[in-house]
Amino acid sequence: QYYSDIVGGTLTDFVNGNFEAMMNAANWRMVFYNNSEFGTPDRWEWERGTNPHFVMLNSDVALVRDLSGLIDDEDGQVSQCQFTCNRNGGTGCARPRCPHAAETFDIAAEYKHDNAKFLQDFQSAFTKMLEAGSDTDAGCSVPPCPIPGTFPTASPTLPQPSGSPTLPQPSSSPTPNPTKAPASAIVSEQEYDAIDADIAALSAAFRNDDVSRAHFLGGIVRLVAHDFMDFDINNDSIPMGSDGCIDMDHADNSGLPQDVWCDDGCPLTDVYNNGFSHISKADFWIAAANAVIRIASNGQLDLKNSYVSGRVDADSCVDQGARLPAASGCDAVEGVFVDRMGLTRTDAVA
Repeated sequence: QYYSDIVGGTLTDFVNGNFEAMMNAANWRMVFYNNSEFGTPDRWEWERGTNPHFVMLNSDVALVRDLSGLIDDEDGQVSQCQFTCNRNGGTGCARPRCPHAAETFDIAAEYKHDNAKFLQDFQSAFTKMLEAGSDTDAGCSVPPCPIPGTFPTASPTLPQPSGSPTLPQPSSSPTPNPTKAPASAIVSEQEYDAIDADIAALSAAFRNDDVSRAHFLGGIVRLVAHDFMDFDINNDSIPMGSDGCIDMDHADNSGLPQDVWCDDGCPLTDVYNNGFSHISKADFWIAAANAVIRIASNGQLDLKNSYVSGRVDADSCVDQGARLPAASGCDAVEGVFVDRMGLTRTDAVA
């Protein structure tokens, strides 16, 4: 769905290189959001539709449109061009169509029509990001440490969840800075499966409420992403990466759902405290995110075999949010994922 929303045309158009058809995607338009009540800067974002309603950031749109030099640094507005224009090769509208992103457009178009290719590339990119900067000193011979044991060729039957799940509820006391786990430990296969089962049970507890389920499960993946996207391959003294530490006081982390991880009453936190607090938060969050990806892909993408553990939680990470990608376009994506995290452009698109 994601790539179909930003790339138009059919498979035949893609195979034949029908550029205009592929540029004729959904009609995204810019909308202004007043964020004063959240204490974060006001921003322009891209949206379309009402039921359902979809929102994208400049960094999403920049995968298929070249927004270089077109974004207002203050509020993110793109006012000189529009996403779609079907007249006169993209020039016959009130504003011209934004130019295509030459370096990443074809990658996004391929993913639209080849989900298997996307899943393969996503697994590779996600694994690289999760291991970036990992401090794993928990005792395996060559850290980071894979799950001990031999893996079956097929996905194992999920064990029963460790407790009765409850629907996520907003918390009045979100965790300002997650507390460091007392020690690092290697996650066993049984523990990994138990975490997976707990996340599956939490997902099932939403029953037919797909919107709330997407908010909660997506929030887990966003939590992990905000933890690893601060990695800087060029900073030997403070590389960061997946270390179980997020500076919740930083504005760029303010959008994280506060009913996912909090001091009291959040199911993900409860699962951790009730059965897995002997492992690091970094390892737990990643195992939980892997479970979300398995559930969301209907079992097509199971990252268990690539999971490693033994990460050590950081004591503090002040200004960690300053390293996150700004919602400003391709330059921000390239700066974080390519220049700082050492990924390829294909990794970044996936």
